[in-house]
Amino acid sequence: MKGSTIAIILFILCVISIGVFLGVRMMNAKKRKEQFLNTPGVHFFKECNYGGKPLQMVEDLPKTEEDVGIIDGSMNFKSFILTREYKMDTYNEGGEKGVKISYTGPKEVACLDTPINSVRFTKA
Repeated sequence: MKGSTIAIILFILCVISIGVFLGVRMMNAKKRKEQFLNTPGVHFFKECNYGGKPLQMVEDLPKTEEDVGIIDGSMNFKSFILTREYKMDTYNEGGEKGVKISYTGPKEVACLDTPINSVRFTKA
């Protein structure tokens, strides 16, 4: 009887530990996301749910609709955060080719079915 009681207690402690770990991880992800939301520009991520090292366009930002920032290549971005006052056209192929999808900030996309491979970024 004592062995089964200890096993139950250990199981309960493991479940509590996992819950605490996941809770802390979710809080850190929320803080990270808030940091990006409060930094003007666009933030791209190679993983869904804003995971991995971000590629950010946050310096020398476009000041007009005619002022354009372009990102091009095999980037395969799976998620992004676009802050207010900016808009972008995304393409699933490099060279601004393929399927075009336009976004106006503020916009958060946690997971794209088709990765982004080129971007035209302007002031909204």
